[in-house]
Amino acid sequence: MQKPFDFYKPKEKDIQQQTRDYLRRHHWFVIRLQQSLGCHKGLPDLLAIRDGVVLFIEIKSPRGKLSRYQEQFKQDLESHGGRYLIVRDLADVMKLNSSTNHSNRATQPEADCRGSG
Repeated sequence: MQKPFDFYKPKEKDIQQQTRDYLRRHHWFVIRLQQSLGCHKGLPDLLAIRDGVVLFIEIKSPRGKLSRYQEQFKQDLESHGGRYLIVRDLADVMKLNSSTNHSNRATQPEADCRGSG
């Protein structure tokens, strides 16, 4: 039997927006990374920083898979001690936030990797 809302398949852009909004509300500085000509292949979608913790976050739909470039980036980052998180729904982010210390600092505005110069 089909459950209500089984027909709804969240899009990555919706998951990304929910993730950014949630992290900002919990005092993370969030940067949306844009893949463009000259960028490192496999670059994840978001970079989040709070209290010295730096996370690279790849947003995927519930059935989405990492590309070979994304897999390589993840392996390279983790081999250098970096933290990489694959987010498929808001629950993945909520688990992360509950495992880190809360800060009373104000939220930061979103930044974009497309600099002014």
